[in-house]
Amino acid sequence: CLFFMVGFMVWNGIYKKVQDSRSKKNINFEEYKNSKKGKREEKSRLFNGGSVNLMGGFLPRMVEDTGVTFKDVIGLDKQMAELQDIVRFLKEPEKYEEKGATLPKGVLLFGQPGVGKTHIARAIAGEAEVPFFELSASEINAKYLGESEERVRSIFDAAARRAPAIIYIDEIDSIAVQRFSDNSNKYGASILNQLLSCMDGFTKDSGVIVMASTNNADVLDPALMRRFNMKLYIHMPDKEARRQLVDYFSQGKKIGKNVSLERLVDITAGLTGADIETIMNEAAILSVRKNEEYISEETIIEAFRKIEIGIQNSYMQKSRKRLKRTAFHESGHAIVSKYFGKTVSEVSIISRGDTAGYNLSAPDESREYNFQEMKSRIVVLLAGRAAEEEIYKDTSAGASNDLERASSMVRDMFLRYSMRDEGGVNMVLTDNKDLNDAIVKESYEKMNAFLKSCYDEAKRILSEKRPLLIKLSKALMEKETLSENELDKIVRS
Repeated sequence: CLFFMVGFMVWNGIYKKVQDSRSKKNINFEEYKNSKKGKREEKSRLFNGGSVNLMGGFLPRMVEDTGVTFKDVIGLDKQMAELQDIVRFLKEPEKYEEKGATLPKGVLLFGQPGVGKTHIARAIAGEAEVPFFELSASEINAKYLGESEERVRSIFDAAARRAPAIIYIDEIDSIAVQRFSDNSNKYGASILNQLLSCMDGFTKDSGVIVMASTNNADVLDPALMRRFNMKLYIHMPDKEARRQLVDYFSQGKKIGKNVSLERLVDITAGLTGADIETIMNEAAILSVRKNEEYISEETIIEAFRKIEIGIQNSYMQKSRKRLKRTAFHESGHAIVSKYFGKTVSEVSIISRGDTAGYNLSAPDESREYNFQEMKSRIVVLLAGRAAEEEIYKDTSAGASNDLERASSMVRDMFLRYSMRDEGGVNMVLTDNKDLNDAIVKESYEKMNAFLKSCYDEAKRILSEKRPLLIKLSKALMEKETLSENELDKIVRS
Protein backbone atom coordinates (compact mmCIF):
# COMPACT_ATOMS: atom_id res chain seq x y z
CA CYS A 1 0.00 0.00 0.00
CA LEU A 2 2.82 2.39 0.90
CA PHE A 3 4.51 1.64 -2.42
CA PHE A 4 1.36 2.44 -4.41
CA MET A 5 0.67 5.61 -2.41
CA VAL A 6 4.17 6.95 -3.06
CA GLY A 7 3.94 6.01 -6.74
CA PHE A 8 0.59 7.77 -7.11
CA MET A 9 1.89 10.95 -5.44
CA VAL A 10 4.92 11.05 -7.73
CA TRP A 11 2.79 10.47 -10.81
CA ASN A 12 0.25 13.11 -9.72
CA GLY A 13 3.00 15.66 -9.12
CA ILE A 14 4.49 15.11 -12.58
CA TYR A 15 1.05 15.31 -14.17
CA LYS A 16 0.20 18.62 -12.47
CA LYS A 17 3.57 20.06 -13.38
CA VAL A 18 3.07 19.24 -17.05
CA GLN A 19 -0.47 20.62 -17.00
CA ASP A 20 0.69 23.85 -15.35
CA SER A 21 3.52 24.29 -17.83
CA ARG A 22 1.14 23.82 -20.77
CA SER A 23 -1.42 26.25 -19.38
CA LYS A 24 0.96 29.21 -19.08
CA LYS A 25 0.23 31.84 -21.70
CA ASN A 26 3.76 33.19 -21.94
CA ILE A 27 5.47 29.84 -22.50
CA ASN A 28 8.13 29.66 -25.21
CA PHE A 29 6.77 26.96 -27.48
CA GLU A 30 10.09 26.18 -29.20
CA GLU A 31 11.91 25.73 -25.87
CA TYR A 32 9.13 23.56 -24.51
CA LYS A 33 9.02 21.43 -27.69
CA ASN A 34 12.76 20.74 -27.45
CA SER A 35 12.62 19.91 -23.74
CA LYS A 36 12.34 16.33 -22.45
CA LYS A 37 8.69 16.82 -21.53
CA GLY A 38 7.88 18.34 -24.90
CA LYS A 39 9.59 15.51 -26.77
CA ARG A 40 7.74 12.97 -24.64
CA GLU A 41 4.40 14.64 -25.45
CA GLU A 42 5.28 14.80 -29.16
CA LYS A 43 6.07 11.08 -29.25
CA SER A 44 2.82 10.39 -27.43
CA ARG A 45 0.89 12.61 -29.86
CA LEU A 46 2.26 10.71 -32.84
CA PHE A 47 1.62 7.38 -31.13
CA ASN A 48 -2.00 8.24 -30.32
CA GLY A 49 -2.83 9.88 -33.68
CA GLY A 50 -2.89 13.39 -32.23
CA SER A 51 -5.42 12.68 -29.50
CA VAL A 52 -4.55 12.16 -25.82
CA ASN A 53 -1.01 11.90 -24.50
CA LEU A 54 0.26 9.42 -21.92
CA MET A 55 -0.10 12.01 -19.15
CA GLY A 56 -3.81 12.51 -19.89
CA GLY A 57 -3.65 15.94 -21.57
CA PHE A 58 -5.28 16.65 -24.95
CA LEU A 59 -2.87 17.38 -27.80
CA PRO A 60 -4.47 18.67 -31.01
CA ARG A 61 -2.94 17.65 -34.35
CA MET A 62 -0.75 20.41 -35.72
CA VAL A 63 0.67 20.50 -39.25
CA GLU A 64 3.40 22.98 -40.13
CA ASP A 65 2.93 22.57 -43.89
CA THR A 66 -0.30 21.10 -45.28
CA GLY A 67 1.25 20.61 -48.73
CA VAL A 68 -1.88 22.12 -50.33
CA THR A 69 -2.21 25.58 -51.86
CA PHE A 70 -4.80 27.47 -53.89
CA LYS A 71 -3.58 25.92 -57.14
CA ASP A 72 -4.76 22.55 -55.80
CA VAL A 73 -8.35 23.81 -55.37
CA ILE A 74 -10.20 23.25 -58.64
CA GLY A 75 -13.45 24.80 -59.87
CA LEU A 76 -14.01 27.20 -56.97
CA ASP A 77 -12.44 30.40 -58.30
CA LYS A 78 -14.99 32.83 -56.78
CA GLN A 79 -14.81 31.29 -53.32
CA MET A 80 -11.02 31.25 -53.35
CA ALA A 81 -10.95 34.91 -54.42
CA GLU A 82 -12.94 35.75 -51.27
CA LEU A 83 -10.49 33.78 -49.14
CA GLN A 84 -7.44 35.56 -50.59
CA ASP A 85 -7.96 38.37 -48.07
CA ILE A 86 -7.48 35.96 -45.17
CA VAL A 87 -4.19 34.75 -46.62
CA ARG A 88 -2.94 38.31 -47.15
CA PHE A 89 -4.03 39.28 -43.63
CA LEU A 90 -2.07 36.38 -42.11
CA LYS A 91 1.00 37.21 -44.20
CA GLU A 92 0.92 41.02 -44.03
CA PRO A 93 -1.32 42.07 -41.11
CA GLU A 94 0.23 45.55 -40.88
CA LYS A 95 -1.33 46.62 -44.22
CA TYR A 96 -4.82 45.86 -42.94
CA GLU A 97 -4.16 47.32 -39.50
CA GLU A 98 -3.21 50.66 -41.10
CA LYS A 99 -6.72 50.86 -42.58
CA GLY A 100 -8.36 49.74 -39.33
CA ALA A 101 -9.36 46.31 -40.65
CA THR A 102 -9.49 43.36 -38.28
CA LEU A 103 -9.04 39.65 -38.89
CA PRO A 104 -12.32 37.69 -39.08
CA LYS A 105 -13.02 35.67 -35.94
CA GLY A 106 -14.27 32.70 -37.88
CA VAL A 107 -14.92 31.26 -41.33
CA LEU A 108 -17.70 28.73 -41.87
CA LEU A 109 -17.62 26.46 -44.92
CA PHE A 110 -20.84 24.59 -45.61
CA GLY A 111 -22.09 22.39 -48.44
CA GLN A 112 -22.69 18.79 -49.38
CA PRO A 113 -20.20 16.05 -48.40
CA GLY A 114 -17.24 15.70 -50.74
CA VAL A 115 -17.25 19.22 -52.23
CA GLY A 116 -13.84 20.03 -50.70
CA LYS A 117 -14.42 21.96 -47.47
CA THR A 118 -11.48 20.40 -45.60
CA HIS A 119 -9.33 20.69 -48.73
CA ILE A 120 -10.03 24.44 -48.88
CA ALA A 121 -9.11 24.93 -45.21
CA ARG A 122 -5.80 23.14 -45.74
CA ALA A 123 -5.16 25.22 -48.87
CA ILE A 124 -5.59 28.47 -46.92
CA ALA A 125 -3.10 27.31 -44.28
CA GLY A 126 -0.67 26.14 -46.98
CA GLU A 127 -0.97 29.36 -48.95
CA ALA A 128 -0.51 31.53 -45.85
CA GLU A 129 2.30 29.25 -44.56
CA VAL A 130 0.89 29.11 -41.02
CA PRO A 131 0.43 26.18 -38.60
CA PHE A 132 -2.79 24.23 -39.14
CA PHE A 133 -4.59 22.73 -36.13
CA GLU A 134 -7.07 20.19 -37.49
CA LEU A 135 -9.56 18.11 -35.55
CA SER A 136 -12.99 16.58 -35.86
CA ALA A 137 -15.67 17.89 -33.53
CA SER A 138 -16.22 14.35 -32.24
CA GLU A 139 -12.65 14.38 -30.83
CA ILE A 140 -13.68 17.13 -28.41
CA ASN A 141 -16.34 14.94 -26.80
CA ALA A 142 -14.88 13.21 -23.74
CA LYS A 143 -16.11 10.67 -21.22
CA TYR A 144 -15.79 12.71 -18.03
CA LEU A 145 -17.53 15.93 -17.11
CA GLY A 146 -15.39 19.00 -17.77
CA GLU A 147 -12.84 17.17 -19.91
CA SER A 148 -14.43 18.30 -23.19
CA GLU A 149 -14.25 21.95 -22.13
CA GLU A 150 -10.59 21.44 -21.18
CA ARG A 151 -9.90 20.06 -24.64
CA VAL A 152 -11.42 23.16 -26.24
CA ARG A 153 -9.20 25.39 -24.09
CA SER A 154 -6.12 23.26 -24.94
CA ILE A 155 -6.76 23.70 -28.66
CA PHE A 156 -7.05 27.47 -28.43
CA ASP A 157 -4.03 27.76 -26.08
CA ALA A 158 -1.88 25.73 -28.46
CA ALA A 159 -2.96 27.87 -31.45
CA ALA A 160 -2.34 31.12 -29.54
CA ARG A 161 1.26 30.03 -28.80
CA ARG A 162 1.87 29.39 -32.52
CA ALA A 163 0.05 32.46 -33.88
CA PRO A 164 -0.51 33.29 -36.66
CA ALA A 165 -2.36 29.98 -37.01
CA ILE A 166 -5.60 28.36 -38.16
CA ILE A 167 -7.88 26.14 -36.07
CA TYR A 168 -10.07 23.92 -38.22
CA ILE A 169 -13.03 22.01 -36.71
CA ASP A 170 -14.65 19.50 -39.04
CA GLU A 171 -18.35 18.52 -38.67
CA ILE A 172 -18.90 21.24 -36.09
CA ASP A 173 -22.65 20.56 -36.05
CA SER A 174 -22.00 17.54 -33.78
CA ILE A 175 -21.14 19.87 -30.86
CA ALA A 176 -22.82 23.16 -31.83
CA VAL A 177 -26.50 22.49 -32.50
CA GLN A 178 -29.05 25.09 -31.48
CA ARG A 179 -29.52 25.21 -27.74
CA PHE A 180 -32.99 24.33 -26.41
CA SER A 181 -33.76 22.39 -29.60
CA ASP A 182 -34.71 18.70 -29.75
CA ASN A 183 -31.16 17.71 -30.70
CA SER A 184 -29.44 19.68 -27.93
CA ASN A 185 -28.50 18.63 -24.40
CA LYS A 186 -26.92 20.25 -21.35
CA TYR A 187 -23.61 18.50 -21.93
CA GLY A 188 -23.38 19.73 -25.55
CA ALA A 189 -24.44 23.24 -24.49
CA SER A 190 -21.52 23.47 -22.04
CA ILE A 191 -19.07 22.56 -24.83
CA LEU A 192 -20.65 25.20 -27.07
CA ASN A 193 -20.43 27.82 -24.33
CA GLN A 194 -16.72 27.08 -23.88
CA LEU A 195 -16.17 27.34 -27.64
CA LEU A 196 -17.94 30.72 -27.77
CA SER A 197 -15.92 31.95 -24.78
CA CYS A 198 -12.63 30.95 -26.41
CA MET A 199 -13.55 32.62 -29.70
CA ASP A 200 -14.42 35.83 -27.86
CA GLY A 201 -11.18 35.64 -25.87
CA PHE A 202 -9.00 36.31 -28.90
CA THR A 203 -7.94 39.91 -29.35
CA LYS A 204 -8.11 41.68 -32.70
CA ASP A 205 -4.39 41.16 -33.30
CA SER A 206 -4.19 37.56 -32.03
CA GLY A 207 -3.54 36.20 -35.52
CA VAL A 208 -5.65 33.07 -34.99
CA ILE A 209 -8.59 32.22 -37.27
CA VAL A 210 -11.19 29.59 -36.40
CA MET A 211 -12.44 27.70 -39.46
CA ALA A 212 -15.21 25.13 -39.35
CA SER A 213 -17.21 23.02 -41.78
CA THR A 214 -20.62 21.41 -41.76
CA ASN A 215 -23.00 19.69 -44.14
CA ASN A 216 -26.00 21.32 -42.47
CA ALA A 217 -25.60 24.93 -41.36
CA ASP A 218 -29.30 25.23 -40.47
CA VAL A 219 -28.87 23.33 -37.19
CA LEU A 220 -26.02 25.48 -35.83
CA ASP A 221 -26.61 27.72 -32.84
CA PRO A 222 -27.33 31.39 -33.77
CA ALA A 223 -24.74 32.65 -31.27
CA LEU A 224 -22.05 30.59 -32.98
CA MET A 225 -23.19 31.71 -36.43
CA ARG A 226 -22.67 35.34 -35.37
CA ARG A 227 -19.04 34.55 -34.47
CA PHE A 228 -18.39 33.38 -38.03
CA ASN A 229 -17.89 36.67 -39.85
CA MET A 230 -17.46 34.89 -43.17
CA LYS A 231 -19.79 32.14 -44.40
CA LEU A 232 -19.09 30.44 -47.71
CA TYR A 233 -21.33 27.94 -49.46
CA ILE A 234 -19.26 25.41 -51.41
CA HIS A 235 -21.44 24.37 -54.33
CA MET A 236 -21.41 21.21 -56.40
CA PRO A 237 -19.09 21.44 -59.43
CA ASP A 238 -20.68 22.49 -62.72
CA LYS A 239 -19.66 21.06 -66.08
CA GLU A 240 -16.63 23.31 -66.53
CA ALA A 241 -15.47 22.61 -62.98
CA ARG A 242 -15.86 18.86 -63.55
CA ARG A 243 -13.79 19.14 -66.71
CA GLN A 244 -11.02 20.81 -64.69
CA LEU A 245 -11.34 18.18 -61.95
CA VAL A 246 -11.10 15.31 -64.43
CA ASP A 247 -7.99 16.88 -65.99
CA TYR A 248 -6.46 17.49 -62.54
CA PHE A 249 -7.01 13.95 -61.27
CA SER A 250 -5.78 12.52 -64.58
CA GLN A 251 -2.34 13.93 -63.94
CA GLY A 252 0.23 11.25 -63.23
CA LYS A 253 -1.92 8.50 -64.75
CA LYS A 254 -1.01 6.74 -68.00
CA ILE A 255 -4.09 7.46 -70.09
CA GLY A 256 -4.25 6.48 -73.76
CA LYS A 257 -3.73 9.30 -76.28
CA ASN A 258 -7.02 8.57 -78.06
CA VAL A 259 -9.07 8.59 -74.86
CA SER A 260 -11.71 11.34 -74.65
CA LEU A 261 -12.59 12.26 -71.08
CA GLU A 262 -15.56 14.36 -72.19
CA ARG A 263 -17.99 11.47 -71.70
CA LEU A 264 -16.87 11.13 -68.09
CA VAL A 265 -17.45 14.87 -67.64
CA ASP A 266 -21.03 14.47 -68.91
CA ILE A 267 -22.04 11.43 -66.87
CA THR A 268 -20.56 12.72 -63.61
CA ALA A 269 -23.14 15.52 -63.32
CA GLY A 270 -24.20 15.71 -59.68
CA LEU A 271 -20.95 14.19 -58.39
CA THR A 272 -18.32 15.93 -56.26
CA GLY A 273 -14.58 16.32 -56.71
CA ALA A 274 -14.01 13.52 -54.19
CA ASP A 275 -16.19 11.21 -56.31
CA ILE A 276 -14.24 12.04 -59.48
CA GLU A 277 -10.93 11.44 -57.69
CA THR A 278 -12.19 8.02 -56.54
CA ILE A 279 -13.32 7.12 -60.08
CA MET A 280 -9.96 8.02 -61.65
CA ASN A 281 -8.08 6.07 -58.99
CA GLU A 282 -10.35 3.05 -59.51
CA ALA A 283 -9.73 3.30 -63.27
CA ALA A 284 -5.97 3.05 -62.65
CA ILE A 285 -6.51 -0.01 -60.41
CA LEU A 286 -8.72 -1.72 -63.01
CA SER A 287 -6.16 -0.96 -65.73
CA VAL A 288 -3.47 -2.76 -63.72
CA ARG A 289 -5.83 -5.70 -63.18
CA LYS A 290 -6.48 -5.89 -66.95
CA ASN A 291 -2.74 -5.58 -67.61
CA GLU A 292 -3.28 -2.62 -69.96
CA GLU A 293 -0.34 -0.55 -71.13
CA TYR A 294 -2.49 2.59 -70.96
CA ILE A 295 -5.79 3.32 -69.22
CA SER A 296 -8.53 2.97 -71.82
CA GLU A 297 -11.79 4.89 -72.07
CA GLU A 298 -13.82 1.73 -71.44
CA THR A 299 -11.83 1.13 -68.23
CA ILE A 300 -12.65 4.65 -67.01
CA ILE A 301 -16.37 4.16 -67.71
CA GLU A 302 -16.25 0.76 -66.03
CA ALA A 303 -14.72 2.44 -62.97
CA PHE A 304 -17.61 4.91 -62.97
CA ARG A 305 -20.14 2.05 -63.12
CA LYS A 306 -18.39 0.25 -60.27
CA ILE A 307 -18.23 3.29 -57.98
CA GLU A 308 -21.64 4.81 -58.67
CA ILE A 309 -23.81 1.75 -59.41
CA GLY A 310 -21.92 -1.18 -57.89
CA ILE A 311 -19.82 -4.15 -58.91
CA GLN A 312 -21.24 -6.63 -61.39
CA ASN A 313 -23.03 -9.48 -59.62
CA SER A 314 -21.68 -12.48 -61.51
CA TYR A 315 -23.05 -14.78 -58.81
CA MET A 316 -26.61 -13.55 -59.39
CA GLN A 317 -27.65 -15.84 -62.24
CA LYS A 318 -31.11 -14.77 -63.30
CA SER A 319 -33.49 -16.94 -65.27
CA ARG A 320 -34.44 -15.86 -68.78
CA LYS A 321 -37.93 -15.04 -67.50
CA ARG A 322 -36.55 -12.62 -64.88
CA LEU A 323 -34.14 -11.10 -67.42
CA LYS A 324 -37.03 -10.44 -69.78
CA ARG A 325 -39.03 -8.66 -67.07
CA THR A 326 -35.95 -6.59 -66.20
CA ALA A 327 -35.54 -5.72 -69.89
CA PHE A 328 -39.12 -4.40 -70.10
CA HIS A 329 -38.65 -2.49 -66.83
CA GLU A 330 -35.46 -0.73 -67.97
CA SER A 331 -36.87 -0.14 -71.47
CA GLY A 332 -39.83 1.65 -69.87
CA HIS A 333 -37.49 4.04 -68.04
CA ALA A 334 -35.48 4.70 -71.22
CA ILE A 335 -38.49 5.32 -73.51
CA VAL A 336 -40.17 7.79 -71.14
CA SER A 337 -36.83 9.55 -70.57
CA LYS A 338 -36.43 10.03 -74.33
CA TYR A 339 -40.08 11.13 -74.55
CA PHE A 340 -39.29 14.06 -72.25
CA GLY A 341 -36.07 14.88 -74.13
CA LYS A 342 -33.68 13.60 -71.46
CA THR A 343 -30.26 12.10 -72.20
CA VAL A 344 -29.79 8.38 -71.55
CA SER A 345 -26.11 7.41 -71.73
CA GLU A 346 -26.56 3.68 -71.19
CA VAL A 347 -29.24 1.05 -70.53
CA SER A 348 -28.38 -2.37 -69.12
CA ILE A 349 -29.98 -5.48 -67.62
CA ILE A 350 -26.70 -6.53 -65.99
CA SER A 351 -27.11 -6.71 -62.23
CA ARG A 352 -24.84 -4.34 -60.29
CA GLY A 353 -24.90 -3.72 -56.57
CA ASP A 354 -28.49 -4.08 -55.38
CA THR A 355 -30.05 -3.32 -58.78
CA ALA A 356 -31.32 -5.85 -61.33
CA GLY A 357 -30.57 -3.37 -64.15
CA TYR A 358 -30.01 0.34 -64.63
CA ASN A 359 -30.48 3.43 -66.77
CA LEU A 360 -27.46 5.72 -66.80
CA SER A 361 -28.79 9.24 -67.29
CA ALA A 362 -26.82 12.47 -67.35
CA PRO A 363 -29.03 15.28 -65.99
CA ASP A 364 -29.27 18.34 -68.20
CA GLU A 365 -27.80 21.15 -66.09
CA SER A 366 -29.50 23.80 -68.24
CA ARG A 367 -32.97 22.60 -67.14
CA GLU A 368 -34.78 24.50 -64.41
CA TYR A 369 -36.24 22.82 -61.34
CA ASN A 370 -39.79 23.92 -62.14
CA PHE A 371 -43.04 22.04 -61.67
CA GLN A 372 -43.07 20.36 -65.11
CA GLU A 373 -39.43 19.27 -64.86
CA MET A 374 -39.90 17.66 -61.46
CA LYS A 375 -43.13 16.03 -62.58
CA SER A 376 -41.37 14.56 -65.63
CA ARG A 377 -38.70 13.05 -63.36
CA ILE A 378 -41.38 11.38 -61.26
CA VAL A 379 -43.06 10.00 -64.40
CA VAL A 380 -39.69 8.55 -65.51
CA LEU A 381 -39.19 6.90 -62.12
CA LEU A 382 -42.61 5.26 -62.35
CA ALA A 383 -42.16 4.17 -65.97
CA GLY A 384 -40.43 0.89 -65.06
CA ARG A 385 -43.39 -0.34 -63.03
CA ALA A 386 -45.79 0.97 -65.70
CA ALA A 387 -43.90 -1.04 -68.38
CA GLU A 388 -44.24 -4.24 -66.35
CA GLU A 389 -47.97 -3.65 -65.95
CA GLU A 390 -48.35 -2.87 -69.67
CA ILE A 391 -46.79 -6.21 -70.69
CA TYR A 392 -47.56 -8.60 -67.81
CA LYS A 393 -50.74 -6.99 -66.44
CA ASP A 394 -49.22 -7.24 -62.96
CA THR A 395 -46.30 -5.75 -61.02
CA SER A 396 -43.26 -6.96 -59.07
CA ALA A 397 -41.21 -5.80 -56.08
CA GLY A 398 -38.40 -4.64 -58.37
CA ALA A 399 -39.73 -1.07 -58.46
CA SER A 400 -39.47 -0.48 -54.69
CA ASN A 401 -36.52 1.92 -54.96
CA ASP A 402 -38.24 3.84 -57.79
CA LEU A 403 -41.36 4.23 -55.65
CA GLU A 404 -39.35 5.48 -52.66
CA ARG A 405 -37.55 8.11 -54.75
CA ALA A 406 -40.76 9.20 -56.49
CA SER A 407 -42.60 9.49 -53.15
CA SER A 408 -39.73 11.55 -51.71
CA MET A 409 -39.85 13.95 -54.67
CA VAL A 410 -43.62 14.37 -54.37
CA ARG A 411 -43.27 15.08 -50.65
CA ASP A 412 -40.63 17.75 -51.37
CA MET A 413 -42.76 19.33 -54.09
CA PHE A 414 -45.77 19.71 -51.80
CA LEU A 415 -44.20 20.41 -48.41
CA ARG A 416 -40.90 22.15 -49.26
CA TYR A 417 -41.41 23.92 -52.59
CA SER A 418 -45.20 24.48 -52.53
CA MET A 419 -45.58 23.04 -56.05
CA ARG A 420 -49.05 21.79 -56.92
CA ASP A 421 -51.24 21.24 -59.96
CA GLU A 422 -53.62 24.02 -59.01
CA GLY A 423 -50.76 26.54 -58.71
CA GLY A 424 -50.80 29.31 -56.12
CA VAL A 425 -48.86 29.06 -52.90
CA ASN A 426 -49.27 27.00 -49.74
CA MET A 427 -47.63 27.13 -46.35
CA VAL A 428 -44.25 25.42 -46.33
CA LEU A 429 -43.74 23.19 -43.31
CA THR A 430 -40.23 22.91 -41.91
CA ASP A 431 -40.95 20.56 -39.00
CA ASN A 432 -43.27 17.57 -38.92
CA LYS A 433 -44.31 18.59 -35.41
CA ASP A 434 -46.11 21.56 -36.97
CA LEU A 435 -48.51 19.21 -38.75
CA ASN A 436 -51.81 18.36 -37.13
CA ASP A 437 -53.87 15.33 -38.13
CA ALA A 438 -56.16 17.26 -40.47
CA ILE A 439 -53.24 18.76 -42.44
CA VAL A 440 -51.47 15.40 -42.61
CA LYS A 441 -54.57 13.70 -44.00
CA GLU A 442 -55.27 16.45 -46.54
CA SER A 443 -51.65 16.62 -47.74
CA TYR A 444 -51.35 12.84 -47.99
CA GLU A 445 -54.52 12.56 -50.09
CA LYS A 446 -53.34 15.27 -52.50
CA MET A 447 -49.83 13.83 -52.77
CA ASN A 448 -51.19 10.35 -53.37
CA ALA A 449 -53.53 11.66 -56.09
CA PHE A 450 -50.65 13.49 -57.78
CA LEU A 451 -48.43 10.39 -57.68
CA LYS A 452 -51.23 8.34 -59.25
CA SER A 453 -51.66 10.93 -62.04
CA CYS A 454 -47.92 10.67 -62.81
CA TYR A 455 -48.20 6.88 -62.95
CA ASP A 456 -51.20 7.13 -65.28
CA GLU A 457 -49.19 9.40 -67.58
CA ALA A 458 -46.32 6.89 -67.69
CA LYS A 459 -48.80 4.13 -68.58
CA ARG A 460 -50.32 6.29 -71.34
CA ILE A 461 -46.93 7.01 -72.94
CA LEU A 462 -45.88 3.36 -72.88
CA SER A 463 -49.23 2.21 -74.22
CA GLU A 464 -48.68 4.49 -77.24
CA LYS A 465 -45.06 3.29 -77.56
CA ARG A 466 -45.78 -0.41 -77.02
CA PRO A 467 -44.08 -1.57 -80.29
CA LEU A 468 -40.94 0.38 -79.32
CA LEU A 469 -41.09 -1.10 -75.80
CA ILE A 470 -41.08 -4.65 -77.22
CA LYS A 471 -38.33 -3.86 -79.74
CA LEU A 472 -36.06 -2.23 -77.17
CA SER A 473 -36.50 -5.07 -74.69
CA LYS A 474 -35.53 -7.59 -77.39
CA ALA A 475 -32.37 -5.59 -78.13
CA LEU A 476 -31.50 -5.60 -74.42
CA MET A 477 -32.02 -9.37 -74.22
CA GLU A 478 -29.57 -9.80 -77.11
CA LYS A 479 -26.84 -7.33 -76.06
CA GLU A 480 -27.55 -6.84 -72.32
CA THR A 481 -26.16 -3.28 -72.52
CA LEU A 482 -27.03 -0.55 -75.03
CA SER A 483 -24.99 2.63 -75.48
CA GLU A 484 -26.47 6.05 -76.11
CA ASN A 485 -25.94 5.76 -79.89
CA GLU A 486 -27.49 2.29 -80.05
CA LEU A 487 -30.49 3.44 -78.04
CA ASP A 488 -31.01 6.53 -80.22
CA LYS A 489 -30.81 4.39 -83.36
CA ILE A 490 -33.56 2.06 -82.12
CA VAL A 491 -35.77 4.97 -81.02
CA ARG A 492 -35.38 6.76 -84.39
CA SER A 493 -36.20 3.58 -86.35
